[in-house]
Amino acid sequence: MKPFIGLFLLGGCIGAGDAAPSIEPDADSDADSDADTDTDTDTDTDSDSDSDSNSDACYSEFPGPSNAALAGCNGEPPGPECNGELGGLCTITERGDSCNQPWLSCVGVIGAEAGDLGMCFQQCPDDVPGEGPFTSTGGCPAGTRCFDLSYYSVCFVDCTGPADCASNNCTEEGVCAAPEVGTEPADPCA
Repeated sequence: MKPFIGLFLLGGCIGAGDAAPSIEPDADSDADSDADTDTDTDTDTDSDSDSDSNSDACYSEFPGPSNAALAGCNGEPPGPECNGELGGLCTITERGDSCNQPWLSCVGVIGAEAGDLGMCFQQCPDDVPGEGPFTSTGGCPAGTRCFDLSYYSVCFVDCTGPADCASNNCTEEGVCAAPEVGTEPADPCA
């Protein structure tokens, strides 16, 4: 099986000359100004404590097959989606794409060209690329997880096997990937 990071090439809206939106982090997001300093056994429950930073059910610091265990951490995998919808198939084009919403982009496997099939994905609404954990909820819709790939963050649809994906391609990390070049899975809603 191919590694997850090497599977994706941006097409459509992102990476075709359009800059990703800039999201500025809070100035005090890394500061822990009110750490628990008493000597008893109280639990520190303040919202900016370092001990609370991993409360995200989809949190993972590193890529790899162990992330498959997180499938469903942000809601049950939705199963195969209709063409043009988040997680559904689309056609990669040089300008725009065949996803149904302007916030979705058609993403294909490495080597995909205009005319090949991809999948519709969206950027993670609550993630600053390169600054968060590798996986998180990231503000993604239920049944998806945010993967921070350094230069962009993408909401990928969770899966537990190929039948959960419109592409019939569930990665070792438990998310649906674009179909392999040359394959033509059927629209599950046709």
